[in-house]
Amino acid sequence: MLLCSEESVLGEQTRPNRIYCNGYHRYGKEYCTSHRIDEATLDQLINEELSLIKSQAEKNWHSIEKDVKKWISQKSNIEKVISDLEIRMKNLDFETESILMERINDKENRKIYDNRYLNGGRKNRNVLLKSRM
Repeated sequence: MLLCSEESVLGEQTRPNRIYCNGYHRYGKEYCTSHRIDEATLDQLINEELSLIKSQAEKNWHSIEKDVKKWISQKSNIEKVISDLEIRMKNLDFETESILMERINDKENRKIYDNRYLNGGRKNRNVLLKSRM
């Protein structure tokens, strides 16, 4: 394949199916070698490159399609886990409210309730559940 960075020109009328390096014609042999490529060879190289790009794009498409199918199949499971955790959080909130109401009515055991439930127990459980979502 052409490795020269110069523009290329189509061949003369005697060889119309060749592409010549323009650098050699413009600047001489000190600047660039005299090189050319047949149009058919260039077409073949371009077609091979396009086929390679197409096959890589198809592989990428199949990979993405596989990932999407996997995500869709797991989506319902993830939604169920989130739903279960939300229900659990609501139950814990209800339980905490019940305990607090009990604490308000039971002045004798205030220290037990303070240590067990009010010093971060509820907050830690809710933070843990939210982090799992």
